[in-house]
Amino acid sequence: MLTLSLTLLSVLSGLALSHAVSIDRFPARALFAGTIASAQIIALETLLGATGLLTRKALIGASVLLGSSLLATCVWATSSRLLQGLRRDARSLLEGFLELRPPELIAFAALALPAWIWALAAIAYLPPRSVDDLAHHLPPVLEAVVRHRFVILPLELRPWFAYPLNADLLFMWPTILRGDLRWTDGAQAMTAALAAAAVVALARELGASRRASLCCALLFLLFPVTLKQATSCYTDITLAGFYGAAVWGALRYARQGSAGALLLCGIASGLLAGTKYHFLLPLTALWPLVFLGLRHEPVRSRGLLRIGLLFALPAIALCVYWYLRNLLALGNPVYPYGVSPGPLKIFETALAPTDMLLTSPSLLATIIKQPLYLFAMSMRDVGAGGVDGGMGPFFWGAVVPFGLWHACRAVWRTVNAAWMSKGDGDATGLLLALQLPAAFLPYFVSPRILFDTTTRYMLPAAVLGLAFLAPAIDAARERWRAPFCLAAGLAIAASAASLTLLAGTRDLAERKQKMLFGEAAAAARSGAFASPWRFIEGGSHGTGRFAFGWELLDLVSAPPGRPVHPLWIYATGQYPAGFYGSWLQNRVWNFEEPASRPAEADVFFYYLTIQRRVEDITYFGKPVYALRDVTSHPEKYDLALVTPETLIYFRRDVLRPGADLRERLATYYEKVYPEEVATAVTLAPLPKEGTILNSGPIGLGLKDLELRGKLSARVQLIRPEELDLEAARWRSSGPVFIVRPEGQTRPAVATMKGTTENLALYELSDADIDFLLREARQREKGEPEEKP
Repeated sequence: MLTLSLTLLSVLSGLALSHAVSIDRFPARALFAGTIASAQIIALETLLGATGLLTRKALIGASVLLGSSLLATCVWATSSRLLQGLRRDARSLLEGFLELRPPELIAFAALALPAWIWALAAIAYLPPRSVDDLAHHLPPVLEAVVRHRFVILPLELRPWFAYPLNADLLFMWPTILRGDLRWTDGAQAMTAALAAAAVVALARELGASRRASLCCALLFLLFPVTLKQATSCYTDITLAGFYGAAVWGALRYARQGSAGALLLCGIASGLLAGTKYHFLLPLTALWPLVFLGLRHEPVRSRGLLRIGLLFALPAIALCVYWYLRNLLALGNPVYPYGVSPGPLKIFETALAPTDMLLTSPSLLATIIKQPLYLFAMSMRDVGAGGVDGGMGPFFWGAVVPFGLWHACRAVWRTVNAAWMSKGDGDATGLLLALQLPAAFLPYFVSPRILFDTTTRYMLPAAVLGLAFLAPAIDAARERWRAPFCLAAGLAIAASAASLTLLAGTRDLAERKQKMLFGEAAAAARSGAFASPWRFIEGGSHGTGRFAFGWELLDLVSAPPGRPVHPLWIYATGQYPAGFYGSWLQNRVWNFEEPASRPAEADVFFYYLTIQRRVEDITYFGKPVYALRDVTSHPEKYDLALVTPETLIYFRRDVLRPGADLRERLATYYEKVYPEEVATAVTLAPLPKEGTILNSGPIGLGLKDLELRGKLSARVQLIRPEELDLEAARWRSSGPVFIVRPEGQTRPAVATMKGTTENLALYELSDADIDFLLREARQREKGEPEEKP
């Protein structure tokens, strides 16, 4: 409720400002209000994070002060006009809903409603789960939340940690105010509404009817990539909304000289420049449209001053921190990229010469050499089924062709007018039309090797292309009724067909995770002993393989109904966001400076990658605790969970008898693995001494008996391939046992009653252990193995 209230205050103050600066149409005012609200949130978080004051109380106080001050100022400046204007806005919003009566709008709305219910369910019940959420976007945000200031995370892990974070700070807003990750990935669902408002505002500015404008906005909301990204912590939908605001502001200023529109353009430009470096290209193309507005200024110097104060100043203010930070801290404002115009090298790149971003030719260069490559791409709808792409057949079949035709027609009209000596033609229309190819630039200058993961860069171009399409929809409906109905039917069918990508095989296998809505929702409603991380186990690029490990950390440090016991975690792997926990209760030990962390972590988490190779573990931070350093000291570190890809060790001293973490870990085993515990408690007779090595089932149940003090023997979890070494290590400490199905040739030391078969403990003799070691040496040499 607090997050929603403060967000509404920011939006309401932005809406009041739109009336104060005389923005005359509701779609434009909605766009203005959403952009101003975003700017308030981002500016406050940037200021507090840069000064080390980024706390929940400080953010609440600052947002209330700024929002209420802006609202009070607008009320004072506009007097009764503001209340009248807000009433008109409410009426316009109602009329917009009533406008959904035409058949094509009803059809699109009927498709959008269940699709967005799906998206909101994913946001509400599942944690952030996409690849770049966990690897790139969230770690700097979450680290800033727990440390109350911005830091540059280890660049050896990811050079992208030096990226500017404007749009990412919108994910920080619910996270810091709520103190958990429940709605962290919901920010882009809100900015999708902002992008839809941008489509409507631009379309109305170009003379389209409300009906056609709403149709295009619904089409944007039905793009598969929009629906997928709305549940993620990517930033491309947000960029599309900001870009639409910048273009609308520049267009209105070029046409009418509106100061409010110029201010909106400046603010949106700053938000864009402070999010992604590559958006500096389309922003540069926007400048001529802005300067075209000088023709409305009676005094040129006064017009330049207005552009400086209302456009350049807010644009610079909203992005300068990130570039200045990188310049001072890293010596390069656009780290990790270089700036090398021609032979002149201003800033060196931090990327290796063999990096694919440098060695792979751009898409544009490829298309120039192979023109048919573009056609082949459009026929594939590259990236479909994931957060990286899937623009849908309507985008490639209508938005792109018509948008490019519109741009070419504007160029032809201007050239023809100049040729016929009729003045300079429609310079505004020409410069606006040229924004479309400029908006495509971020995608086409990206490396060809990433062509199927960067199609999301075209979402801003989609906003502009849909706005160009809206007037044509009106013309087609009036002139060619039958073809219009056919085209509308095809668009509806294409949108309906593209929704199948929400649960497509590419989604499940590569780009995202299984959507286990039923289990996740039931666990959230019932308050079950479960962590949201459990429900991402089908993750792509290895992210889902963290699920059980992150759940353990969550449920040991913050079990339901119990006080929080923060853990210091030595983390490995390329996806560090999940280590913080669902309530941000934990800390990543190797992200912190030595002075602000304990001498040693509580937990050591090793991710072996999809290939399950120790050699592939990704280490970061100093000092490095290699896996061999931990496994070689079993007296100090105890393995608590083994999955095919992860190993989790606790320091033995934090699991000493009577320790709180010991009891919590035992409770975790009992709640999450009740069948293993139920089998383990049937063990009889209980061995009085020795070590039980377990790499398969029942190991966690036996571990629970040890933690509860019911089993005197040590229980050592191991990886199957380490049985030989672990057996040799522990035989000097007494008998060594392994768990196998009952009925082996030798007598069992003890037995257990399992759910499907009976199990038994068998003692390894010195001859057994010697055989295991000999066999391991033969495997290393590639020799045939001995028969046991």
